[in-house]
Amino acid sequence: MFALILACTTPSEIEEQPAELPDAWVEHYSAESLIQAGGFEFEEAYIVRRFLDPGAGSIREEFIATADGTLTEVYLDVDPSAESFTLSFSDESYQGTGTFEGPAWAWTGWRSESVAPDGASVLSVDTQQDGAIHAEKEGFSADGELEWTLVEDLSPIEETLWQQEKDALDG
Repeated sequence: MFALILACTTPSEIEEQPAELPDAWVEHYSAESLIQAGGFEFEEAYIVRRFLDPGAGSIREEFIATADGTLTEVYLDVDPSAESFTLSFSDESYQGTGTFEGPAWAWTGWRSESVAPDGASVLSVDTQQDGAIHAEKEGFSADGELEWTLVEDLSPIEETLWQQEKDALDG
C-alpha cells in the first residue's frame, strides 16, 4: 500500500512538502568578553539567554552585564531558506544583516555587519561548536577606521545556574 502511494506522488509534490520545524527552545550561557580599544583592554562578563523560535523565524538574545545588571537585547529575524537574517538592538544602537553557515536551526556559524545611526559599523564572525559560541568582532568608525576589537566566548550553563546569577543581580 505504501509503495502504491509513492508511485502516485510526483517528485515535485514530495519536494513541496514543508519540513517539520523544531519546537522553540531557550539556551543559557555565561559569557566573557575581552575588548581592546585605544591601547587599553577591558573585560566584561554577562549571563546570556537566547530564545530560538523556528515557527516565528526569530531569535532573541538577552545579554545581562554581571557588573551592574544592564540588559542589552538583540533581535534576529531569520530567513532559513535564504540562510540569512536581519538584526536590531533594543536600544536602537545598531541594525544589520547577516548570513548563516550550516543546517537551519543547527547553524555552525554566522557573519553579520551592523551599522549605528552615526555610520559606525561592527563586523561579527561567530562560530558554534559543542553548544559553545565564539565571536570575534571589529568596530569601525563612520570613516572606516578600526576602533576596537572584541573576542567573546559564550559557554553553555544550566538554566538553574543562569537563574541564580540573575537573582543575585536583581538583589
